[in-house]
Parts: sequence; structure tokens; C-alpha cells
Amino acid sequence: MDYRLFDQLTADAERKAYESGATIVRQGARADSFFVLLSGSVNVFQSANDGTSMPVASLTAPSFFGEMELLEGGRRTATVRVSEDGPVEVLVIARDAYVALIEASDMIADEIAALIQTRRGRGSLARALIDFPVGRLDEVYSGARHLTFEQGDKLIRQGDPAEHFYILTQGRVEVLHRRQDGETYLINFHEPGEYFGEIGILQNRPRSATVRAADERVEVLQFSRDDFVALLDESPATESAIAEEMARRLLISLGK
Repeated sequence: MDYRLFDQLTADAERKAYESGATIVRQGARADSFFVLLSGSVNVFQSANDGTSMPVASLTAPSFFGEMELLEGGRRTATVRVSEDGPVEVLVIARDAYVALIEASDMIADEIAALIQTRRGRGSLARALIDFPVGRLDEVYSGARHLTFEQGDKLIRQGDPAEHFYILTQGRVEVLHRRQDGETYLINFHEPGEYFGEIGILQNRPRSATVRAADERVEVLQFSRDDFVALLDESPATESAIAEEMARRLLISLGK
């Protein structure tokens, strides 16, 4: 962390203490504050569609959190809870002060933008890979290839060899299938935290669809065939979940 940034962020804030296990930020709540962690450590969790809570990250002082939704005035995308080693001390900065600070400093804006990108990527990875501990998720994230695409770019082309697996971290992509009659159909969209490219690898056949960037900026984590297979071997729960999702997608494609 840049300590000049830390000093600026802590200049005008309310100091609060939280005991072990206390929830500081709750997923789904409105985002109105930015938090600087002065002492102790916190754990970050995201709720899956089935209601289960997945660990995404662990943060140790000095650090900060709560930045991701503030600029859009949205709702929290994760829960932050004090670790068992608590208590912790945090500085709470109001949204208006945080936005003013970002607008006043390109350096701070760039550093927080980079942090948001990293946390968004790790959160997407945690949703795709089930039962991976936080430390292992960090290793997988660091080892992935990070790619950026513009609207209209093709990430996968129907008929090409299946060499890579992708996890979407920002933006949306559309899935297009060309039938034997020559017509191309839109069969699906994927959003951050979802993945694609698994069908060709697991069935050892060429790509069955084209995947194209639908938003102005799309970011993905790319894994080679061998790395993807190794991740499945590492987590039977992930392998089972991806196999079920693959079967669902094949049924969708057959219906078009």
C-alpha cells in the first residue's frame, strides 16, 4: 500500500472498533462509507446463488475496503467480518469525502482502480472455483493470464480448437451459435463471476459457439487447458458444479 495514500485517507475520518466476528459491511446493504483498516484483520465473503457464503479474501492492516460500490452509489457486493483474531480498529470515511479525494488525485484514483480490478477478479474466481481456500485463490489469480477486450471482440470462435478456459471478471459477453442452415443465434449471456470455454475442453472437441464482448470493456482470466484440468482435479466440488453447468448449457444450445 502507498503510505502517502494511507495518510491522506486517514486525515478526516471517524475511528471505530469492532470485536471478533463482528460484521462491518453486509452484502446487499447500501454503500455509503469507505473503510481504512488500522489494526487487526478481516475476512471477506460473498453469497452464492444458493445462499452459501464463500470466503473471497483476507485483509490485514494497513489496508482498506468498501471502495468498489461507492463511485456508482450501489449496494455492497460482499460481507466483511472481523476475523477470529479480533478486535480491529477502522477509520470510516463518508462517501462524499471519498469521492472528493478520488477526484482530486489521479494517483489515488489509479491505485484504487487497480485495487478494484484485483478484488473484482478474485471475487469472480471465488464464485467459479468452489471450496478453494483464500490463499490458493490468490495463487490461482496471480497465475492466470489477465486479458482485456473491447465491445465486438471475439474471445472464442466457433469451430476453433478448445485450448483455454475463461472466467469473466468485468463486463458481459454474448454466446452465439451458428446452425447448419447458416443462421447465427444468440443463445446466452455471461456476466462477471461466470465462466465459459469448458465445453470444448471437457468434451475434447472444437468450439461449439462464438463468444463476443458485449460491453465497452470486458476483462477475463484465461487458463490453459492443462491448468483448467488441474484445477478440476484439485476440487471435486468445482468439477461437479462445472459438469452440471456444462450439461445445462448444452441443453440450451440444442433448443436453439
